[in-house]
Amino acid sequence: MKSEIPQENFALVAFIGDPIKAERNLQKLLAQTKNFCQILQLSSIYKRDHENLTNVHSHTSELVVAARVSTALPRQEFSDKIMELKMTEASVTSYAILLSMNREILMTPGFTLPDPRLVQDRLILLCAAEVWGDYEHPVLGQSLTELVKLYPVRDRIEFFNQGTYLY
Repeated sequence: MKSEIPQENFALVAFIGDPIKAERNLQKLLAQTKNFCQILQLSSIYKRDHENLTNVHSHTSELVVAARVSTALPRQEFSDKIMELKMTEASVTSYAILLSMNREILMTPGFTLPDPRLVQDRLILLCAAEVWGDYEHPVLGQSLTELVKLYPVRDRIEFFNQGTYLY
């Protein structure tokens, strides 16, 4: 009987967290991913400042990093594991988003691939382009590098650290 060789799948995953405890939480999330995928490349870590224009005293920040990963898991099982990655410590939450997997297009209630935030969130797009610039968006038909040029980051961001710092 012929045994099936697991197919290697490639994916883009974003990791996001509040800078107060995000470094440690992001490190824990990345360590958990090693149980079901291999991190091929990690982007730089950027800090984004959000300002709430309705309340001058409200100011929040977050760290964003993207990873190109490979896995033998099928899409559904892999996406379930990514969605389970959430770390809450002292009311600070860090989490992961599956941005794309291979060149799949999927539109179901509550789950879309590629995730719209891949293009809508310019910082996520910038981080994803760092690790997989020639990935062609299956809907838009353009590489992530081309999309970064079309949609530059307008948020207040700053380089925080090298992504390799997290593992």
